[in-house]
Amino acid sequence: MQQTLLATSSLHNNIGLCDPLDAADSLRRLPELNRQHLPIKIISQLARHIPNLAQVESWDYISAVAAMRDIGMFLGSIKRFRIEPEIVLPELTPVLLRLGEKTDLPPRDNAIHYTIWNGHGADLRTYTHHDQERVLIESTRSAYIALEKASKQLILLYDVSITDPYFGELCSQINSSMGQLGKTICQVFRDVGAEFFVTEIRPFFEPIMVDGKEHRGPGAVELPLFLIDHMLWSSNSNDAEYVSFKEDYLTTVLPEARTIYKKLSGQPSMLDRIIQELARQTSTSNGAGKIKTSGNNSQLINNNLNELKRLFGRLISFRTPHLKLAQQAYNLTPDAQFDHGSGGYTPEIVGRVLMLTQAARNRLSVAQAPYR
Repeated sequence: MQQTLLATSSLHNNIGLCDPLDAADSLRRLPELNRQHLPIKIISQLARHIPNLAQVESWDYISAVAAMRDIGMFLGSIKRFRIEPEIVLPELTPVLLRLGEKTDLPPRDNAIHYTIWNGHGADLRTYTHHDQERVLIESTRSAYIALEKASKQLILLYDVSITDPYFGELCSQINSSMGQLGKTICQVFRDVGAEFFVTEIRPFFEPIMVDGKEHRGPGAVELPLFLIDHMLWSSNSNDAEYVSFKEDYLTTVLPEARTIYKKLSGQPSMLDRIIQELARQTSTSNGAGKIKTSGNNSQLINNNLNELKRLFGRLISFRTPHLKLAQQAYNLTPDAQFDHGSGGYTPEIVGRVLMLTQAARNRLSVAQAPYR
């Protein structure tokens, strides 16, 4: 499969530095306005920074994305007080719709804006003064960068034969990139915690209405981990619930990732291709598997398969604590204020994806058996 270039770190950094609304000072005051519960002042601050459509048309991609990010910080703060932003500021609607069109994303901010496209240091946009929120943003930023790198590497691996030494080398690099995910979830679990997220941050991620349609707020499910799954084992999944889950989030990932997803949908996954390749390497003789390869080649295949199993292990080791964290978070809201994640799904979907990932790894283990 030909490699498609995903967004670069320089693009992310340039967006983080961009302030097209001249709103940096207002955003530095936003946490205090939220702390004091002053929604009228927040609305007034946002009103000062809403661009006109002529300004929006003059912006390049970087400016348009940065503008959506900064407007989004106000949107989440206003909705936190159960006020619908476009009702109190109807001039927002055409601006949000046009920004969505220019960036090829939904007409509001999402997790990418809040994390990977956020600023650094004093320019980091936050809803609160809490250090835990900064840890949450920076940890998720690191996770996204790791996923982006792993996606590029997995694209390169997609068509490499399991008999090629390069397969194991590249798979090892992907495992290194994916290892950051495990570190991230452990840091969030340790330094942020479910209770802080639910009580202090989750209220800012409520959905808003834009031109009669509901658009959900930032959520961890918007990080393109499902793109890794799609390439690795699920491009031809027939699990209706999981397929619906993946496709519901296509609009929130970058256009380049959508292109990869759609190109592979319905096609054999990398796991299927490898299992088929292994089947061709093996013939059946007297009811037992007999490998048509030399001892050295058999060992190489086994080593490569072990690296691939490690990749499945990385996914599972991330999703297991993620499921635990999600369950803890929503067990803390007995009044059902938040009976689903900010991305719109309950923790059960994390459990379902975990189960499907484990089943895919088991398929690999069965195919590897003759090479052990």
